Amino acid sequence: HGLHIAVEETMKEKCSRYEKHLQEASLTLKSNLIKTRDRLNLVRNEAATAKENNDNLIVAKETMKEKCSRYEKHLEESSLTLESYSKDRKVLEKELTAIQAKIKDIDNKVARIRVPFEKTQSKKQELDANLARIAESKTC
Repeated sequence: HGLHIAVEETMKEKCSRYEKHLQEASLTLKSNLIKTRDRLNLVRNEAATAKENNDNLIVAKETMKEKCSRYEKHLEESSLTLESYSKDRKVLEKELTAIQAKIKDIDNKVARIRVPFEKTQSKKQELDANLARIAESKTC
Protein backbone atom coordinates (compact mmCIF):
# COMPACT_ATOMS: atom_id res chain seq x y z
CA HIS A 1 0.00 0.00 0.00
CA GLY A 2 2.89 2.41 0.85
CA LEU A 3 4.50 1.66 -2.49
CA HIS A 4 1.22 2.43 -4.20
CA ILE A 5 1.07 5.84 -2.45
CA ALA A 6 4.70 6.59 -3.37
CA VAL A 7 4.05 5.70 -7.02
CA GLU A 8 0.89 7.81 -6.98
CA GLU A 9 2.81 10.80 -5.52
CA THR A 10 5.57 10.38 -8.10
CA MET A 11 2.97 10.22 -10.85
CA LYS A 12 1.25 13.35 -9.46
CA GLU A 13 4.58 15.21 -9.43
CA LYS A 14 5.36 14.10 -12.96
CA CYS A 15 1.88 15.11 -14.10
CA SER A 16 2.25 18.44 -12.34
CA ARG A 17 5.61 19.02 -14.04
CA TYR A 18 4.14 18.00 -17.42
CA GLU A 19 1.16 20.34 -16.88
CA LYS A 20 3.57 23.15 -15.99
CA HIS A 21 5.67 22.39 -19.11
CA LEU A 22 2.47 22.22 -21.20
CA GLN A 23 1.30 25.57 -19.78
CA GLU A 24 4.69 27.13 -20.50
CA ALA A 25 4.70 25.61 -23.98
CA SER A 26 1.14 26.83 -24.51
CA LEU A 27 2.08 30.36 -23.38
CA THR A 28 5.16 30.30 -25.64
CA LEU A 29 3.01 29.11 -28.57
CA LYS A 30 0.42 31.83 -27.87
CA SER A 31 3.18 34.46 -27.64
CA ASN A 32 4.76 33.19 -30.88
CA LEU A 33 1.35 33.12 -32.54
CA ILE A 34 0.70 36.75 -31.50
CA LYS A 35 4.15 37.80 -32.76
CA THR A 36 3.57 35.91 -36.02
CA ARG A 37 0.13 37.52 -36.43
CA ASP A 38 1.64 40.98 -35.77
CA ARG A 39 4.42 40.32 -38.30
CA LEU A 40 1.87 39.09 -40.82
CA ASN A 41 -0.21 42.26 -40.34
CA LEU A 42 2.94 44.36 -40.73
CA VAL A 43 3.85 42.51 -43.93
CA ARG A 44 0.25 42.93 -45.20
CA ASN A 45 0.44 46.68 -44.50
CA GLU A 46 3.80 46.92 -46.24
CA ALA A 47 2.42 44.95 -49.18
CA ALA A 48 -0.62 47.27 -49.37
CA THR A 49 1.67 50.32 -49.23
CA ALA A 50 3.93 48.81 -51.90
CA LYS A 51 0.90 48.10 -54.12
CA GLU A 52 -0.37 51.65 -53.63
CA ASN A 53 3.09 53.05 -54.46
CA ASN A 54 3.25 50.79 -57.51
CA ASP A 55 -0.21 51.93 -58.62
CA ASN A 56 0.87 55.55 -58.16
CA LEU A 57 4.01 54.89 -60.19
CA ILE A 58 1.92 53.31 -62.97
CA VAL A 59 -0.37 56.37 -63.03
CA ALA A 60 2.67 58.71 -63.01
CA LYS A 61 4.26 56.69 -65.82
CA GLU A 62 1.09 56.92 -67.92
CA THR A 63 0.86 60.65 -67.21
CA MET A 64 4.49 61.11 -68.28
CA LYS A 65 3.84 59.07 -71.44
CA GLU A 66 0.91 61.35 -72.29
CA LYS A 67 2.99 64.48 -71.62
CA CYS A 68 5.86 63.11 -73.71
CA SER A 69 3.44 62.33 -76.51
CA ARG A 70 2.03 65.88 -76.38
CA TYR A 71 5.54 67.39 -76.30
CA GLU A 72 6.61 65.23 -79.24
CA LYS A 73 3.52 66.38 -81.17
CA HIS A 74 4.25 70.04 -80.34
CA LEU A 75 7.89 69.56 -81.31
CA GLU A 76 6.88 67.99 -84.61
CA GLU A 77 4.42 70.83 -85.30
CA SER A 78 7.06 73.41 -84.35
CA SER A 79 9.56 71.68 -86.60
CA LEU A 80 7.11 71.75 -89.50
CA THR A 81 6.33 75.42 -88.81
CA LEU A 82 10.03 76.23 -88.69
CA GLU A 83 10.58 74.34 -91.94
CA SER A 84 7.71 76.29 -93.52
CA TYR A 85 9.13 79.60 -92.27
CA SER A 86 12.53 78.63 -93.63
CA LYS A 87 11.03 77.92 -97.07
CA ASP A 88 9.03 81.18 -96.95
CA ARG A 89 12.20 83.06 -95.99
CA LYS A 90 14.10 81.59 -98.93
CA VAL A 91 11.28 82.58 -101.30
CA LEU A 92 11.21 86.10 -99.82
CA GLU A 93 15.00 86.39 -100.07
CA LYS A 94 14.81 85.46 -103.78
CA GLU A 95 12.03 88.01 -104.31
CA LEU A 96 14.06 90.65 -102.46
CA THR A 97 17.11 89.89 -104.61
CA ALA A 98 14.97 90.21 -107.75
CA ILE A 99 13.50 93.53 -106.53
CA GLN A 100 16.98 94.84 -105.67
CA ALA A 101 18.14 93.91 -109.18
CA LYS A 102 15.17 95.78 -110.69
CA ILE A 103 15.93 98.84 -108.52
CA LYS A 104 19.56 98.77 -109.66
CA ASP A 105 18.40 98.45 -113.28
CA ILE A 106 16.05 101.41 -112.85
CA ASP A 107 18.83 103.44 -111.17
CA ASN A 108 21.10 102.69 -114.16
CA LYS A 109 18.38 103.77 -116.63
CA VAL A 110 17.78 106.96 -114.63
CA ALA A 111 21.53 107.67 -114.68
CA ARG A 112 21.65 107.12 -118.47
CA ILE A 113 18.68 109.45 -118.99
CA ARG A 114 20.01 112.13 -116.60
CA VAL A 115 23.16 112.90 -118.62
CA PRO A 116 21.30 113.73 -121.89
CA PHE A 117 18.61 115.53 -119.90
CA GLU A 118 21.18 117.71 -118.17
CA LYS A 119 22.79 118.48 -121.55
CA THR A 120 19.35 119.33 -122.94
CA GLN A 121 18.67 121.58 -119.94
CA SER A 122 21.97 123.34 -120.47
CA LYS A 123 21.18 123.92 -124.17
CA LYS A 124 17.67 125.11 -123.29
CA GLN A 125 19.13 127.64 -120.87
CA GLU A 126 21.51 128.82 -123.59
CA LEU A 127 18.64 129.09 -126.08
CA ASP A 128 16.49 130.91 -123.52
CA ALA A 129 19.34 133.34 -122.88
CA ASN A 130 19.78 133.84 -126.64
CA LEU A 131 16.05 134.38 -127.10
CA ALA A 132 16.05 136.89 -124.26
CA ARG A 133 18.91 138.83 -125.88
CA ILE A 134 17.18 138.73 -129.27
CA ALA A 135 13.95 139.92 -127.69
CA GLU A 136 15.84 142.63 -125.89
CA SER A 137 17.62 143.75 -129.03
CA LYS A 138 14.31 143.87 -130.95
CA THR A 139 12.66 146.00 -128.34
CA CYS A 140 15.51 148.45 -128.37
